[in-house]
Amino acid sequence: MSHALPLPSVQGHVFPMIINSIRERMLPRSTVWINVFHAVPGSTSLADLPTSPTNTPASPNESDDYFATKVFDSAVAVPDYQGERQITSPSPRPVVAPSSVDVTVVERYIPPTSEREFSELFFSSGRSILSDRLVELSPRNGMLVFIYPTRRGGHVFMKDYLSPVLEPVLRSMMVADNLPYNLITELGCMPAVDELPTFEDMRARFEDFCHQLSTSQSSPLDRFHHTSAAYSVIHASKQETTLTKEVWANWWSKQEKPRVGNLIRGYYKGFLRRSDDDSGPLFQGTDLVERLLDRVAMGRRPIRADCNVRSAGSTAATEHLRPPSRDVEHHATPASSIEVAVFVVQKTTVGQGSKDEPGKDLDTHRLMSL
Repeated sequence: MSHALPLPSVQGHVFPMIINSIRERMLPRSTVWINVFHAVPGSTSLADLPTSPTNTPASPNESDDYFATKVFDSAVAVPDYQGERQITSPSPRPVVAPSSVDVTVVERYIPPTSEREFSELFFSSGRSILSDRLVELSPRNGMLVFIYPTRRGGHVFMKDYLSPVLEPVLRSMMVADNLPYNLITELGCMPAVDELPTFEDMRARFEDFCHQLSTSQSSPLDRFHHTSAAYSVIHASKQETTLTKEVWANWWSKQEKPRVGNLIRGYYKGFLRRSDDDSGPLFQGTDLVERLLDRVAMGRRPIRADCNVRSAGSTAATEHLRPPSRDVEHHATPASSIEVAVFVVQKTTVGQGSKDEPGKDLDTHRLMSL
């Protein structure tokens, strides 16, 4: 299961490398078919879904063909965990058969648009990504890899990635489109950043959550299992990553479009109430949203008088997760590192312990070397 936030993309995420790692370790020993579920919000277009990496050659005795399909991709719809809509039913809400997934990857590198996504993260009910993904894990050493930005990482993203690109765009649009300062201020912020947990807080809450699930006599997750399950945090660390502008700007634009649209539509509705002229403002508001997102995501020049303002951004290649202490080879303009918390949780049947099961093939040391 791959749950890539805010939307799945091959660039910038680690799930393609994890899939390759599993294939490299398992396929030479036996014929194994891997089913990859991509968890996506219902609004995601199927055309945007990534496909698994190119297949490696099959063993001569496995098939008459030199290449054979070993990895099958499919999409499963999940709720929008940071959306405004009322929850129809509390977690856990599995989207595949409970206890059927060997490896799950939940990963995010830029802050969410709303704290709702992580405010109930460590709840066994409500709106919890963790509860939904943990119940799907196999109790035979199923493994969850959870990667999420810390508060420090969120502030670095705002200061060193988003602001240098977004602020010049907003300043020029404030003049060209006669927008008020308070609207510009709201458009340029991400309220959830200050509410993100620190790594230390996240680790403590993660360990308490797994302990609670493993020892509770009436956990909501238990009704999906024939026997009681135990959850253990087998790895917890701070890691750092850098992102290209192409990657993070695409994520930010698609994630923030509803929020930006609501702010601008609200401004123009107020404008209509204050003005006798009821022609054009709503259309102008739609055009404003598209121009703003287009300039951040693509770096295109605007249509109006602010056409001399250029978008900024890094063109350095996306780097994989690395320990904070590792020396980084900088190019012409060094890219700041975004701190993320990385946790690996293992699920077993109570009293079982760790055995040689499918999820165990991706050992922790191998995973961290990615």
